[in-house]
Amino acid sequence: MFSFSRTPSGWIWAYIYGNGDGTSTVNVECSAATWSGLGFDTLPVRDCLTQLERFFERNLDGHRLHAQERDGEEARWLDFRTITNQRWQHGSLVLAGDAAHTTHFSIGSGTTLAIEDVMALAGSLRQHADLGRALTAYERQRQAAICQRQSDSRFSARWFENIPRYIGLPPEEFARLLYARRSPLVARLPPRMSCLLLRASARASAPRELHRRAGPVVRAAYRRGRPHRGGGHVAKPS
Repeated sequence: MFSFSRTPSGWIWAYIYGNGDGTSTVNVECSAATWSGLGFDTLPVRDCLTQLERFFERNLDGHRLHAQERDGEEARWLDFRTITNQRWQHGSLVLAGDAAHTTHFSIGSGTTLAIEDVMALAGSLRQHADLGRALTAYERQRQAAICQRQSDSRFSARWFENIPRYIGLPPEEFARLLYARRSPLVARLPPRMSCLLLRASARASAPRELHRRAGPVVRAAYRRGRPHRGGGHVAKPS
């Protein structure tokens, strides 16, 4: 579930999903200007959580937010790290999951990709008796397999980082572009034009074919640009 909240310093948004143990994970993002404008750069974590509970009160339904702790350290705001590697293996060492690649949490593929990596690694080890050949085959297979997901991740993250561009649209159009946020055309075209194209592509073959053909071209051009950087924080309501 996605949630958006307008604050005195700008928009802030959250990605919320259940964990199956009575808790949910809440990933919160905002622009650097909003982050500093709300005082999150200086406030203690508990005070940040108190503000976030107010911003997302309707979603929390009376529940509290708890900062995630790692190795006994208190949670802190982070920049999302985009990780890519030309090589995933060296000698008997091999990378998998987030150690090999990261995808922005707005597309919800991190755990799935890690499991798929391990399954592919196990299959390659069974197929090739030589360890070096097995790891090389695994690396090539998975690097090719994740290209589309990494592209989707970059465009999805970019869409959320440009929330003011879309937030004033009517609810139906906003939802349409939220659903289509992985498309490179959505980032390039004016929002209203994107809505018209998406609506037309659902009804006719010609616009749909244009969308299909233009997407890879725009995506390839974007890949040659600078890597994505974003900000985020993880908290859990009980």
